Amino acid sequence: MLIDRHHDLGSPWIVGSYLKDLPSLDDRLVACLGGGSAAWKAAARDRVIKWIHKQRKKNLA
Repeated sequence: MLIDRHHDLGSPWIVGSYLKDLPSLDDRLVACLGGGSAAWKAAARDRVIKWIHKQRKKNLA
């Protein structure tokens, strides 16, 4: 429902396997994040979730 109300495109689908997160700061929601398996190599994502090559290969199989 959060995405339906606030995303410019309504409720976009994330294709394939995905990772979603709702980060907060001082108990206040600050973002709604989602990344799909189509993004096999995304250096920014890998840095944020601290994945190394071996972990990415295992988790995005």
